[in-house]
Order: sequence, then structure tokens, then C-alpha cells
Amino acid sequence: GATFILGFLAESIHLHWLPEAAIGVLVGMFASGLALVAHSDGLLEKEKFDFEFFMIWLLPPIIFEAGFNMNVQAFIANLCPTAFFAFIGTFASTFVVGGLVWWFGQMGLCYPLGMLAALTFGSLISATDPVTVLAVFQALGVKIDLFSMVFGESVLN
Repeated sequence: GATFILGFLAESIHLHWLPEAAIGVLVGMFASGLALVAHSDGLLEKEKFDFEFFMIWLLPPIIFEAGFNMNVQAFIANLCPTAFFAFIGTFASTFVVGGLVWWFGQMGLCYPLGMLAALTFGSLISATDPVTVLAVFQALGVKIDLFSMVFGESVLN
């Protein structure tokens, strides 16, 4: 609830540089810091991500709403660049990010991963869901072509 209230307040005072997702992260950090300071280990143990609940009850309505409200004409008109970004772009990004993570690990700048683990990490990071970007695009009123390409890329990923 605090994230929604603070997000609404930030939007109402036109605080565009701080997205609602960042507010959620800050609220979570604050709440976990309070629980840590108060030595409330029981609270931290109860707060666990329920994968089954997410996959059955939360994710399907999100996907349905996104597909239902999609501008089909703009998506079809931009299908070639969207498919390029979704497949070729994500493939290239996987190797760039995975290679950098592996290289930085070999240099001792981060935890050293094997090449397969680094590429797996690269593929997961490269195919993220751009919910915050789309929300900012919608708030700024960007052209429908750009919006449909970013949205389509996330759907195809």
C-alpha cells in the first residue's frame, strides 16, 4: 500500500525522474531495514515469494490485459523491427552481457562465474520486462510506433 500511495504522490507533484518501481524498491528496503533493526526475524521468514500463486493468479491477468489493450495495427506495422529487437537484439545482448560478466569475474571485479552460468545470467537480464519504460512512455505520450515496438519486443521475448 505504501508504494501505491508514494507513487501517486510522486506522480501528482510531477516527480518524473523517480519511477514507481524505484519507489517500491525503496519502500522494501526501508521495511526490511526496520525489521532488521527491530530484530523481527519472524517477519522476514514469513515474507517469501510464492511462485505458484504468481504464475496462476497474477501473471495471466497481466498478460491478458496487455494483449487485450494492444494496438494491433501498430504492432503489425512494426513487426519486422520488433522481431529484430526481440530475437537478434536479445541474442546479441545475451553474449555481450554474459561475456562482460564472465570477464569481470575473471578479473576479480565480481563473483567469478563459469561461461555457461554467465551466459545464462546474460539471457535472463537481456529479456527483462520493460514495464517501467512503457509506463514512462505512456505518461510522456511517445509515438505509437516506438511504444508498440518496445511492447511487442517484450511480448515476443
